[in-house]
Amino acid sequence: MSDTNADFFSDFPSDSMYQEAKRVKQGLQTIDQRFEPLASWISQEYSVSVLHISRKFQRHSKKLSLYIYLNSNEDKTTLYQGGQDWKEKDVDKETAIAHKYIELASKQKPVINLQFHTIFNRLPIRDDIYVVYFSLEESAVSEANESIPREKIDTLQRAFADNRIWLFSRCFYSTTLFVFTDEQKAELKKEAIFKTIEDSYFDLLKQYDEFNYWTRHRFGLHIQSKETLDRNHEGSFFYYYR
Repeated sequence: MSDTNADFFSDFPSDSMYQEAKRVKQGLQTIDQRFEPLASWISQEYSVSVLHISRKFQRHSKKLSLYIYLNSNEDKTTLYQGGQDWKEKDVDKETAIAHKYIELASKQKPVINLQFHTIFNRLPIRDDIYVVYFSLEESAVSEANESIPREKIDTLQRAFADNRIWLFSRCFYSTTLFVFTDEQKAELKKEAIFKTIEDSYFDLLKQYDEFNYWTRHRFGLHIQSKETLDRNHEGSFFYYYR
């Protein structure tokens, strides 16, 4: 894996990080004591909710990645700059967080400081720290959608008894209603039954939404045709979703 690819994948949460943040949200565990002061500072300084913090030394870049798991997408956006259609990290906030981390770490007992000396042969400086933000909401909405048993979705489909419907297909937080033809796609989208199908799927989704992140206004079914899948994507969902 190239350095560029390694940096790219470090921006995605591991399942263990997600599960730890989830347990904090559930009240089943508390944040690591080493990071609790930093979590409290970030939460108060920027009016966000920090659930979990971890760190990892990246050998390819010789940087220390500081992973900050926030409660919501709104919390994550607060630490970025830009509008809804464009956003990037706020360098000033990232720098302040890195400096606060170094400051707090330097006050911890020597056994912790020895870990820094093992990595850097000194305490880290700002340029050694790479700050990455995640939100529990990002992963939890996908988990809710993918947790719906296939048989319940099949039962929902049969309940509508509409022979234009081929299947419901899920990919993370997104759900697509497939019909057979392009013509059926165009007509069904205009019909009142489509909203009824959306509402029914949303009601099913909410049964698996443990943290109540899904709201009706943010949920919508995509609609596509098997005809388009076959024509443009060789009939493959792998090619369709990539």
